[in-house]
Amino acid sequence: MPYYTYCTYFYTDSISMPFVILSIYLFICGYDSKKILNKIILFFFSGISCAIGFELKGSVIIALIAVIVYMIYKGGIKKILLGSGTIIAGFLVIAIAFNGLVSSLQITDEETLYREQYPLTHWVMMGLKDDGNFDQADSTFTYRAGNYDEKKAANIQEIGNRISNYGVFGLINHFIIKANFTWSDGTYWISHHIYNPYNGRNLLYEFFLMDGNWFPIFKSISSGMQLCMLIMICVSLFSCVKKPRFDYITLMHIITFGVYLFFLIWETRSRYIFNFTPIFIIIWADGIINILNKLKKPPTLRDKLTKQAEVV
Repeated sequence: MPYYTYCTYFYTDSISMPFVILSIYLFICGYDSKKILNKIILFFFSGISCAIGFELKGSVIIALIAVIVYMIYKGGIKKILLGSGTIIAGFLVIAIAFNGLVSSLQITDEETLYREQYPLTHWVMMGLKDDGNFDQADSTFTYRAGNYDEKKAANIQEIGNRISNYGVFGLINHFIIKANFTWSDGTYWISHHIYNPYNGRNLLYEFFLMDGNWFPIFKSISSGMQLCMLIMICVSLFSCVKKPRFDYITLMHIITFGVYLFFLIWETRSRYIFNFTPIFIIIWADGIINILNKLKKPPTLRDKLTKQAEVV
């Protein structure tokens, strides 16, 4: 459902999606390739794809970290050095070129940047309030704190205050609320961005707009599909733990866990995980396959003899 609704909303969460899955696909092709030159080329372009996605949406860096972790666990010092080095090289080429281009355009000067730029600590601080969603009061707090260093110091102090106020169990409860807020919404926050600029209304408006008569149906279908996906992800994960394997499904689980962990710490909303949905769908399919395999009846002696007879 979100793949249709997000066609109407152009934003970094959707436009960065192809680069996430393309980066993983190129990595897998490179890792499976027998030729060193092919490996280098595919790994290099995997890093490039990841870098483009990262410049659009910072969370895409999780994919880069995940493939490096995957290679370390798979072992082989030569493979680790070749793979990690080539992917990082491709990533850095784009990152350095992009930052150089931005600097050459002289969009702003260093003094203005130092005065206006928000430190990364701002989004960590915001993620510690209520359900971790964007908060205008927090944004105003950071803006009024002063220059970059003063903003950072104010954020760190407020982060310490909030963690202290929560306590251990309060912080755990906050993370539960935050995780539920991030992962339970099958619409991926799209209903907050679709609006009707016209006077007339039709069936689609009534279905997708938050004030539409049929919106609860859209919400229920989307959230129901999301719940099914999460259940199948857990089934797939259980299968990986029960019978340890380290294949590409495990890589998908590493990425998913990285996304989960990142948005427990960072400012969050369901829209922010939309660009990773191709990864989630692959694990979803693996969960379904695991269940279907369990439902298969073991072959009887008659089945085995029949199969052998067919071969003969």
